[in-house]
Amino acid sequence: MSEQSEAIVIGAGLGGLSAAARLAKAGRKVLVLEQSSGPGGYAHGRYHDDYYFDFSLHSMDGVAPGGWAYLTLKQLGVLDRVRFERLDPYYHAYYPDHKIVAHANPFAYESELIRLFPDDANGLRSLFDEMMAIYRDAHRGRVDHALERYPTPEEMLELHPAIIRGVRESWADMMARHIRNSQLKAIVSAQWIYGGLAPSRMNAAAVALLWSSAHYFGGFYPHGGSMAINRALENIIREGGGDILYGHRVTRVHVKDGLATGVSTNQGLEATAKVFVSNANAPDTLLKLVGTEQLPSGYTNRVKVTPLSLSSFNVYLGLDRDLTTEYDLPHDVLIADDYDPEKQYEAIQNGDWDKVPYMMVHTKRTNPESAPEGKAAVTIMCLAPWSYCNTWGTDGNLENYSENAAYQDLKETVAALLIDRAEQHVPGLRDAICIKDIATPLTNARYTLNRGGSIYGFEQSSEHMYLGRLNEETPVDNLFLAGAWTLPGGPISRVALGIRWRWSLPPVSGQQTT
Repeated sequence: MSEQSEAIVIGAGLGGLSAAARLAKAGRKVLVLEQSSGPGGYAHGRYHDDYYFDFSLHSMDGVAPGGWAYLTLKQLGVLDRVRFERLDPYYHAYYPDHKIVAHANPFAYESELIRLFPDDANGLRSLFDEMMAIYRDAHRGRVDHALERYPTPEEMLELHPAIIRGVRESWADMMARHIRNSQLKAIVSAQWIYGGLAPSRMNAAAVALLWSSAHYFGGFYPHGGSMAINRALENIIREGGGDILYGHRVTRVHVKDGLATGVSTNQGLEATAKVFVSNANAPDTLLKLVGTEQLPSGYTNRVKVTPLSLSSFNVYLGLDRDLTTEYDLPHDVLIADDYDPEKQYEAIQNGDWDKVPYMMVHTKRTNPESAPEGKAAVTIMCLAPWSYCNTWGTDGNLENYSENAAYQDLKETVAALLIDRAEQHVPGLRDAICIKDIATPLTNARYTLNRGGSIYGFEQSSEHMYLGRLNEETPVDNLFLAGAWTLPGGPISRVALGIRWRWSLPPVSGQQTT
């Protein structure tokens, strides 16, 4: 069984689908190969009976004009096919002594924080200003690149000082230059779990870009959930003459004289192309599919030693009552039982589930079809380590792990603890549960093949972001990377929708270079 295409995309996560859609719209014959039975990767969603659950996409930032995702969504035609609703408020954050409303209006949010912490008013505003300056610098750099204007390092220091400083320091250090109150620092850092590292290790620019995009250009949720985006991209690819084959796990990328020539899959498919894009995890793409013998030793070692991000633990609940409406819960609630993100991060690493921060998400208001009338679908999510209790009771033996009694006991115990904690904010939650599914780091690895069940690729520390992160280009000249493992790193809107495509294909007659 053989296929010949101009381009092959490995993996149908949003990064792979976005890349393939761009290629298809440029007139390329593109083939997408996905090991799973459906699209989206972590942005997949599915129904359990009449309840719909997104695996990970709780909201998207940057969908409005000026946001990270807007240009790509518009160019691909996704905005013509999917309706996005702006979340207002963007989220709530619950702390022992505060219930914070992150208003969609960023100045209303700023005002609320100043009302609570008046002594830090000037510092809070200067912090917000610096974060927005980083966002501005990043966008201007993107524009310069599109216009083929390439500043020298000296010019970069003069033109973009905010982002140069931001990529070199931690989020904790940036906050310390502006605000003093430890509770305010924790509240402003509420979304640190979206970066997967405590403030002392999380890259400041990464936080600033996410924060500015979300607070100034909005958090959005697609009607129909993440699958609405997946299906739109699928249709765009097929309308452009491309094809998507599910159930095809690429087992080898064949390389000759420094160029990829084709791929093999577990279904016996041999496919050839001129250009290859991998949305599969970067370590496996490079070390297993390509092979270390095809790569420089320094590059190989860098891929091997760069730390992975944390994984996640998710509890998906179908409720026979719409408790979320009864208690007027917003779309997204971030909950922490103290004001110390450093200790919270330590609790995650140690598996102290009664201390980890977590979030509750319900989508009924933005996606009424997520649950039947008068009922609700709720997801409880927290970060989680791969290594917990000897790899979740398996001792590293993942063959038929779901049948392992120790694994089952652990995941049920952790889920029960999180449900108990959530019930403190939603009384009657446990009694209303009629459907329960649980996803652990091992579940993440099984369905996405991401090493360690990582949800952000490599960790997003200052050492491993931006200049410390892999480029899209690889030592194999016609093989490129897409997704969270490569530049710039971060959440779906910045990475998965392919905002940084620096490579081009040989032009086809009558077509512009992509």
